[in-house]
Parts: sequence; structure tokens; C-alpha cells
Amino acid sequence: MKRKVAVDEDISRHVASTLNVAYGDKGYEFIYIADLVGHGAKDEFWAERFGKFGGEIILSADKNIAKKPRKLLALVQ
Repeated sequence: MKRKVAVDEDISRHVASTLNVAYGDKGYEFIYIADLVGHGAKDEFWAERFGKFGGEIILSADKNIAKKPRKLLALVQ
């Protein structure tokens, strides 16, 4: 079973594709979050849906996430 990894929209869709090529055979599936929930979905919404989808890991380029308690809590949960 592959570990599901969300790639946030702060990162290029091409990164998710490249990571799937590089690590897909090592037990990881990288999912560009806009492909799962649509473009522009709020972090609180997609993080919950990703967790229900079986997601375990989130990659984000939001360097200010620690300053956004609601978003941080949603991602941690």
C-alpha cells in the first residue's frame, strides 16, 4: 500500500508528477491537491478531505503556516 502525500497548490503541479516518477516505486503516491478537491480550496477543507482519503503526509511551500493557527491545526489533525 502506498503512502499518500498531498502536494499543496503553493508547489507546482509538475513537482507532484516528478516526485511520482522518482518515488512512486518506493511506496509513495504524490497527489496534487487541486486534482483532489479543485483549485483554490481552503486548507481547512482539503486537509480534512485528504485525511479521509487516507492521506498521511502534506508538502507545502507556505513558509508562514506557523503564523496561521487555524490552518496549522487543520493540517496537524
